[in-house]
Amino acid sequence: MDEILKPINANQLWLFIIGIASPLSILISLFLYYKSAKKGKLIYGFNHFNIFDQKKYKIPEFNMTYDNSLVKNLSATTFCIINYGNKTISKEDIPKLGGLKICFPESSKILKFQELYIKNTTNNFSVSKIDEKNLEIKFDFMDRYDGIIIRVFHEEKDVFVLANVECHGYVKDSGKILRVSFKSYNTVEDIVENIRSFFYTFIYLVGCVYFIIQLTNGSKYELGTVIFLTTSIIFSFLGGIVMMWLSYVNIFKSYYLPKGYEIYRGES
Repeated sequence: MDEILKPINANQLWLFIIGIASPLSILISLFLYYKSAKKGKLIYGFNHFNIFDQKKYKIPEFNMTYDNSLVKNLSATTFCIINYGNKTISKEDIPKLGGLKICFPESSKILKFQELYIKNTTNNFSVSKIDEKNLEIKFDFMDRYDGIIIRVFHEEKDVFVLANVECHGYVKDSGKILRVSFKSYNTVEDIVENIRSFFYTFIYLVGCVYFIIQLTNGSKYELGTVIFLTTSIIFSFLGGIVMMWLSYVNIFKSYYLPKGYEIYRGES
């Protein structure tokens, strides 16, 4: 037994390195979060609903008109635009050449639009129609989670392709406005993810605490201790990797719809 434990007792350097590297992964995770959130980040999402299609729903003697013109295919597309960073975006951050726009394809014709929701009325949002295909959005500033929800009613002359609808805009030091798919809070997936994150974090912290105890008490290692120590090392590293991966997914891949924007999903 002493022969087995001798290399471990004689060389504590590798244990010290592991003890330092494990908590370092937490710092890296926090650093990734800080780096990802320190800038203004303009994002948008949209959903589409076809209200009426004369070709699909053939109703005798039924006609839909708008402004004394016949409408054969009416749709509604709802846009949600939010500052998802932690830095205020001011109107000076949006280049005047280009601006912030909602653009529809050539087959579309914008009939009417309405501002469904504004998180912070002091943002001084204004939406104007440039032509039958484009809307322009202006504001004074947008703090974190400030934003606007706009519903656009439009006529389609051809098959509507979601990929052809876009928001165009550029924020200084942050880049182009990013299209995302918003997730709702309190879904089953979120609960499972939180439990899994807590489980790995718990094992991770237990392993780190055990490393510190073993490095400072100077006691002689026994076989059970070696097994537990090795297991703790493995789970600690796995926990660190999982924490970093969850941080990456939550920061860069998932965008939760902030509270107050429920109308975007028709929840209020």
